[in-house]
Amino acid sequence: MLKQAYNNVHILGRLNEINLQERDSSKDGRHYISGDVTFLVNQMVSDIEETEVIPVRVFAFEKTNAGKPNPAYQNAKDLMTKGISVAATGDPTKADSYECNCRLQENNFLGRDGTIVSTTVINGSFFSKRSGVAAEEEDASFEQEIVIANVADEVKNEETTGRMLVDGLVIQYNGTPDKIRYIVENPQAVSYIEQNWEPENTVKLSGKIRYGSETVEVTSADVTAFGEAPTKVRTRNIHEFVVTAGSAPYDEDNAYNIDEVAPALNEKKRVTEERLKNTQTAAPKANANRLSRGF
Repeated sequence: MLKQAYNNVHILGRLNEINLQERDSSKDGRHYISGDVTFLVNQMVSDIEETEVIPVRVFAFEKTNAGKPNPAYQNAKDLMTKGISVAATGDPTKADSYECNCRLQENNFLGRDGTIVSTTVINGSFFSKRSGVAAEEEDASFEQEIVIANVADEVKNEETTGRMLVDGLVIQYNGTPDKIRYIVENPQAVSYIEQNWEPENTVKLSGKIRYGSETVEVTSADVTAFGEAPTKVRTRNIHEFVVTAGSAPYDEDNAYNIDEVAPALNEKKRVTEERLKNTQTAAPKANANRLSRGF
């Protein structure tokens, strides 16, 4: 089995909203807490001050598989019952500050058109209350070891933006590769990656998490007989993992073996497609992939 990659997300910010519920499993009746907690984080990203609202997913059974009390469950329950959020007070200055070391994970689901949609979620287990946190201490950052799946220029409206997209495979604890997309904005970093990184390399990267929104104008696709096509203003959510630092490619002794990663990725695709087929009667069929490695 593939070894687990380093995969760490650090969040330090004010509790924005707590959406946790206690439930019982329909399968075996085990009691658990699940939901998400959002953090309000002020930080610098690419030399610009930003305010992020970052969701962290939470899931914890009350008892471990051995039948003992689960510390993660008690931690989540304490957060749910004792944490003071912006939503509860209406005042960010009165909300509690908490810190969490989390991890990135791929989440797949079926879209409305029946195709598989892939997103990235942040999963957390333990939350620590912090006092006296200064605004400049707030942080939403990541650091991962990845196997590079693809490197490409970002293109919008048929033009390159100057940013780079890096798709990386993060090996999870069970040997499953999760595909995560990263954004590179710094021109020097873009230049280095163009010259030194390529698919199948193993590298370590780190950066900042950007969760916000932007206003975009959308022009109607309808053809008009005369005049200008109408435009609408819409708000689009932005979820980006902005790379600020990276390593040189690992040497062969420390890098992941692609002959082991490729079949693990293909198995992940097979299992995902099979699982999603069972959630909908008309499920999409897997597209044939001409790349033998499955990237």
